[in-house]
Amino acid sequence: SVKPLLSTEMEPLPASFYGNMCKRNPVISAFDGDIKTFMSFMKRISTLPTYDHNSYARGAKTLFEIWNKYKPRLPTNYYEEHMLQMADFLFGIKLYRLGLWQGYCRYLQQFSTVTIEDIRDVDHFKTSFFPKGFDTDQAKLTFRALQGCCLCAFQLERERGSQPTQKGVQRLLSILGFVRIMMQAVLPHEHLCWLLYNGSLYIYNICRYLMSMSRAAQVHNLTITFISMVHVIVGKCVCCPFLPSRLWSSFCGPVSVWRPPSP
Repeated sequence: SVKPLLSTEMEPLPASFYGNMCKRNPVISAFDGDIKTFMSFMKRISTLPTYDHNSYARGAKTLFEIWNKYKPRLPTNYYEEHMLQMADFLFGIKLYRLGLWQGYCRYLQQFSTVTIEDIRDVDHFKTSFFPKGFDTDQAKLTFRALQGCCLCAFQLERERGSQPTQKGVQRLLSILGFVRIMMQAVLPHEHLCWLLYNGSLYIYNICRYLMSMSRAAQVHNLTITFISMVHVIVGKCVCCPFLPSRLWSSFCGPVSVWRPPSP
């Protein structure tokens, strides 16, 4: 018989029942153990020379069970933070689809059933994902999940083949449109200037990819938008003096996504 990835059955009590949220808390300990076992398993199958569908399906099922098992037993902020950490991990080992659906998208489903491709304008963006505004602790996680969705969707399109289909091109254009809307939404908020940098970088990289695939006509208008937004961003960099140089350097080659400094 197949050995289960998860630990033995845990008493169905919330972590708060046992006191402090520390490693000695049996719920936290069991959760951490299941997460580490899962990560070790997925890291191993991600390095296999050929794709192993059965192992991947087993891992996907295990992660689904982990989230369902611990959601009612862990503090919401702890649970959501670890969900996005898991999504970041899966993105890092190039398991983009699993990271998207069992990480970033799963987190966002608590707000709305709409996808990033459905967002029409800034107001729609705010009401769909930020009902309490941008100045909450949860908003930081939401921005992280939205960026993760964009990155995963882009990488999944790149994986489909050397030449994107018309449907794939349209999907990438939808992602570009969403990033533009997100940047417009955060533009008045100085403390979110790091999102302007990341958004500009996403637009640049996706446009560069499409142009390398002989799709320059489709991205012409968005490229102009990108350049005009860079000018606006450069004028709003009081909070991040080094942002202009980092932003303009993105024209010269690939650079890394910027994480906001810790408070």
